[in-house]
This record gives sequence, C-alpha cells and structure tokens, in this order.
Amino acid sequence: MINTFYKVIEVLRKKDVRISFWEGEENWASILIDNKTVGYIWRKYPLIVIKKNSVPNLISLLSNQKIINYLEVDSLDKELLRIEDSELAEFLDGYSNLSSFTIEDIWFYTNSR
Repeated sequence: MINTFYKVIEVLRKKDVRISFWEGEENWASILIDNKTVGYIWRKYPLIVIKKNSVPNLISLLSNQKIINYLEVDSLDKELLRIEDSELAEFLDGYSNLSSFTIEDIWFYTNSR
C-alpha cells in the first residue's frame, strides 16, 4: 500500500496539486489548495479523505491506482464521522471516541503512530 501512497502523491503533484509530507515524521500527506488543507492521504492504508469539490476529477485522476478508498466530507473539522464496525475500530486502537470525531482528530491521533 505504501507504493500506492507515493504514486498518488506523484500523480497529484504533476497536476499542480500541492502536497505536504514529511518523510519519516508523518503517516499522512496533506492535500493543499490555495495554502489550505483540503484533504489527507494515509500512507499506511489506501485511504484519501477529501473535502467535497476541492479537487475536481480526483477519482478520475487516480483511476490507474489500485485499491484506493475515497471518503468525501463536507468538513475536515466538524464531528461528522463515527465507526461502528469493530474491525475498522482496530485501525484506531486506543482512540477514545469512535462515535463522533473529525477527520482532523484522526489525522492528529494517527499521524505519528
């Protein structure tokens, strides 16, 4: 999956989408438009979380990349998400509130783990 992560970053950078990622320090790359974070790409798992309509044609841009899951959200900082599936909860082992959280909560909790 990590190879997919780097391929996704490469494709987006070629399309002039700015990516912030500190190798060896972060588990997520941030997707930036006009210097504002509009999404994240998880290095450990094939997941892209993106604000709706922030990167037009994102899915078609990455259609060659296998096994990518997309989660489009209205906001990165509103408590819009919950996990009810115990198998999914294992990905966030130790996280305290799986019934209401933001994308930024998950980013912060897992970014250096």
